[in-house]
Amino acid sequence: MPIVEYDPKLFADVSEMVSQIPGPMNLAHRPFVDYYYATRESCKLYLYYSDSGKVIGALGRELVRFEYNSREVTLRIGSNWYSLQPGVGGKLSQHSLQSNPGSTALMFFREQGHARHPPSPQVDFYAGDTRLLPEQPVQRVCRRSALADDRQGSGAARGTKENLKFAGHIPAHVSAEVTVREEFSFETDLLPKRSPFRFEWRRTPNI
Repeated sequence: MPIVEYDPKLFADVSEMVSQIPGPMNLAHRPFVDYYYATRESCKLYLYYSDSGKVIGALGRELVRFEYNSREVTLRIGSNWYSLQPGVGGKLSQHSLQSNPGSTALMFFREQGHARHPPSPQVDFYAGDTRLLPEQPVQRVCRRSALADDRQGSGAARGTKENLKFAGHIPAHVSAEVTVREEFSFETDLLPKRSPFRFEWRRTPNI
């Protein structure tokens, strides 16, 4: 029962497995599967084949680099974890672990079918530094932000105006240690050697 990495030539095998699982699945959408799992090393889809040559399980994995206490850590994020036979899911998980040494597993669950893992209430949704409340749809918040930027000329000007509002609260001894210099290019030496955040997405000069 080999486990292989997805290749566009194997989509028909994936489709046959998908047809046996109730409910909508993004694995049924070939443009998504081919692009997400077959165009980069960071994203792979592992397929579990039975002795008869049928796909009876799948597990997607994405490697994302973060920093913890200014040291790099790689998270192995799981997706599209399905199996048609007991034990297949565990073997796929073990294969993902062995194929990506040094990474830490992370899986988001939701309640669907037999997998009863409700979403965490501690995870909120944010957009443009504006917390969305249930009565504030995404479109309304984004539209209001865009109009405010347009009335004030630009987002940068708006941000400067907002920051000046709090300048008086900064202690004098702190202000004396702060200097402002305009930069015209983004170089690696602009990044702090040690991050003020304990855990964050890994910063690169290309972002």
